[in-house]
Amino acid sequence: MGKVKDLTGEVYGKLTVLRLVKRSKSIGRATSVWLCECECEATREVTRDSLVRGYTYQCVECTTARLHGDSRTTLYTRWSTIKNRILNPKDISYNRYGGLGMTMAKEWIDSYKLFKEYMLSLPNAGNMDILSIDRVHNGFGYHPMNLRWATDTQQARNKGNKGVIYE
Repeated sequence: MGKVKDLTGEVYGKLTVLRLVKRSKSIGRATSVWLCECECEATREVTRDSLVRGYTYQCVECTTARLHGDSRTTLYTRWSTIKNRILNPKDISYNRYGGLGMTMAKEWIDSYKLFKEYMLSLPNAGNMDILSIDRVHNGFGYHPMNLRWATDTQQARNKGNKGVIYE
């Protein structure tokens, strides 16, 4: 097998290549498999051809949301934004959230579907296009029993200047 072009750091759609996982030969030709990180922080192994040709450009979770028609919804956008603030040091808001130790329920990080089910079960979920997701106790993260749908006024009254108790 010949030398493999290093794809580390290259971006294909929502995926950033992290590292080479393996090289193999299939059907008479060499192929390489790369570990990639999606914008939503999920990782996925992808072949070089799938990346370069644009067949694979996001993680399974994002693909699933797109397949179910949620990727352009208000709720999916909010879930994705929260995850980025908590997990992505490159996010502009990370220093005020994840950088301070704020967390999100693991089951929600791993599954938009579970987050969606919970948020839709809360009062006022039918008004989510005009309300925002608010943490009841600002010192705690994005976890069950600590979220609600709130107006801008409620959000403003619940500012985080009171001290931080992130778990």
